[in-house]
Amino acid sequence: MELVIFEALLHFIYIDHLPDSCSDGQNAAMQHLLVIVDVVERLRLLCGSKLSKAIDVETVVTTLALAK
Repeated sequence: MELVIFEALLHFIYIDHLPDSCSDGQNAAMQHLLVIVDVVERLRLLCGSKLSKAIDVETVVTTLALAK
């Protein structure tokens, strides 16, 4: 992964909007971010699957707190 793409991902995660490097006309950056979105979605599903197999009172309370 190119550094500029990784920086764009971190920028979005922490700031909640795309950086200037992903402005109009920056199609290559947007294409690379689309690939990352698939990986992040897979990670989300994997974590959800693992957590659903280990549900107990403590994990429910922690998950609820994180959801808020």
